[in-house]
Amino acid sequence: MGTTCAFLTMQDQSYVSDSARFPAPTSFASTLLLQLHHHICLLHGLSLCSICPCAPNNRSFVEMPDQEMDTFERRKLSAGAMDNDSTLAALRADLTPAPVPKHVWQFIRYTALLQLIVSTLYIVVRICTTGLTASGANGYSDFIPLFVEIFNIVPDWIALFIRSLAKAPDIKQVKPLDFVNAPTVDVFIPCCGEDFEVVIDTIKAACALHYPRHAFRVVVLDDAGSGDIAHAVDELQKAGKNVFYSARVKGQVKDFKAGNLNCGAKFVATLPGGAGEFIAGLDADMIPEPEWLAFVVRHLFSDTELGLVNARQNFYDVPEGDPLRQDLSEVYCFVEKVNYATGTANCTGSGWVVRRKAFEDVNGFPTDTLSEDNCFSSLLRGAGWKIAYADGKELQWGSVPRSLSAHVKQRTRWAIGSLQTAMKLRFRLFPCKDIEKMEMGPRIVEALMSALAVTLQLRIIVFIGMPFVIFTGMPFVSATNMLQVRMVFGLMAFSKLAGVAHQWALLQIAGGLRPLTGDSNSNAWMDPYFALSLAQSCLPARLKGDSGEFVASGRLHSEVGERSRYHRASLHQRLVAFVEHDQIWMHAAVILFCTVGAVNTAMRAFAPEGLTGYSPAIALPKWQALLIFLISRLAWPTTSFAPYVRGCMVPWVYAICSPIVPPREELLSRDPKTGIAHPLDSAKAANRNLGEKQLPLKDIFDAILLVSCCI
Repeated sequence: MGTTCAFLTMQDQSYVSDSARFPAPTSFASTLLLQLHHHICLLHGLSLCSICPCAPNNRSFVEMPDQEMDTFERRKLSAGAMDNDSTLAALRADLTPAPVPKHVWQFIRYTALLQLIVSTLYIVVRICTTGLTASGANGYSDFIPLFVEIFNIVPDWIALFIRSLAKAPDIKQVKPLDFVNAPTVDVFIPCCGEDFEVVIDTIKAACALHYPRHAFRVVVLDDAGSGDIAHAVDELQKAGKNVFYSARVKGQVKDFKAGNLNCGAKFVATLPGGAGEFIAGLDADMIPEPEWLAFVVRHLFSDTELGLVNARQNFYDVPEGDPLRQDLSEVYCFVEKVNYATGTANCTGSGWVVRRKAFEDVNGFPTDTLSEDNCFSSLLRGAGWKIAYADGKELQWGSVPRSLSAHVKQRTRWAIGSLQTAMKLRFRLFPCKDIEKMEMGPRIVEALMSALAVTLQLRIIVFIGMPFVIFTGMPFVSATNMLQVRMVFGLMAFSKLAGVAHQWALLQIAGGLRPLTGDSNSNAWMDPYFALSLAQSCLPARLKGDSGEFVASGRLHSEVGERSRYHRASLHQRLVAFVEHDQIWMHAAVILFCTVGAVNTAMRAFAPEGLTGYSPAIALPKWQALLIFLISRLAWPTTSFAPYVRGCMVPWVYAICSPIVPPREELLSRDPKTGIAHPLDSAKAANRNLGEKQLPLKDIFDAILLVSCCI
């Protein structure tokens, strides 16, 4: 019979003491007394005292037959390291923020529903008035601005529909974890060619988590088979860290990160102690805070219906001003909170912990989509599991893409992956065995998200149609009499006022105005990239098709070093690279057409002969006719010239005034003894800037102008 030799502590309930001061218990009563003393220490939040058997100086060797040890005991033996009072504090610390009051969620629902109804009524009236004017001199060309407007507002309309279904999440009281029986966790760190220093920093920080060391282990899943990383992991093992390394043999099927994670789940089953009760995941560039694992696992430990819990992502190298909106504040401060309130919280790629039983119920991560985390979330709900978004303390810090091209590559991959997921699950509308247990509420919301993934690809219509309408001087709204003008302008004014009330409610959960400003116009510059990536993904390789293969963002480096303080190319070189490689000439063309059209429209408005009215059939005062003429062509709230052009200028402003980001090491504070690095507070500041918590006056001003046109 084989034997295993390892350190044991009091929580193993079987040990041999080598300390004359504290002999091993020889009776059931003495064992019970020692256990009682140990639990009293933990209950009062005390560090382990000198007489506790689990104190570091009182651990000792023991031999146990292999066949007499269960899986949990094997896991504890495999760690061979002790915990400190920081771990005990993390197991009991309540980092969960105060929940958003129910009346705030109710106000969000009602204002979203109100704005949705008014917007729908406005579109119906617009279609009717356009149909009446189409028989005039312009013919059916009046429908062109209508189609552009509809495609521009559909994403916002779907978002309103989703928020109208939100309600206060049923958050159960989070229980403190028990040091003795803490759930076992396998922490996966998948990597594939990222910089060595980046990956090692994540591994070292993961090894130092404030979680009982007998209950977790770090598993590095290296798809690049790096010898340097393998050697570093081996050195950490020799230093007593509970970390393992795995580099799978890839097959012909390219399954990328999802396949790597699935392979890791099989790998840990072969390790001493077998697979853990939970699986956690960190991106290779995501440095966890010590409390991360204990905080997230506590949610799963407290609610057996939860299959997965995800923590918010933060970034320490966001450039000043964040011109590309890389901090993802709209996702983690706003969108994911709403998703959680509708029962559709998502796994967002890093910082998640999933119950192994739930993982096995859906056969792991799907390998036939580039958005494996999003699809995995739907599959879990389809299997009857719930997902929670653990908002609260900043628990992980990662790195944003370092260049414009890397940013575009990342976002287009997400867009294509979302569309692939929608098609795989039959848009969540039609019968699909993968999601047959999904509840009706989340299913409706996910169907709306599928529609959102489709409309994202169709926004190329707006990118082409908007400059066409502005350049030709066509009005975005048209009418044949004053009643139609009052109906269209009045409904739009009412919609803007309802939007102000709705935005006030959203500010209460977003924490600032910045997460709420990522609308369609501000992201207009991404529209052609979405369309191009979709077209390339459908073309065969011989026609320069691109399947959108997964490439880790950390592997994508800038050719011109636009953010580097020391290796930055000249302005001329940067512009040439951006125009040729990133095709920002498309945005220049849109800006040119829109500007020329706007100038021409303004010249027509202020021409010496003046304007006779909104149309020949409507007699209006000169000031009112001028106001209607300009608003209907250049400043209509849903298709306004200025915000759209400003959105298209983003890549050009970035190219000319590229923000400088300090070298990575200057953003980190590194422990000279352990080598563990965490971001400096100054590096975290950009990610924490959510803007002012007050309403902008623009929407109110727009509503006043629209009402003045109806008088």
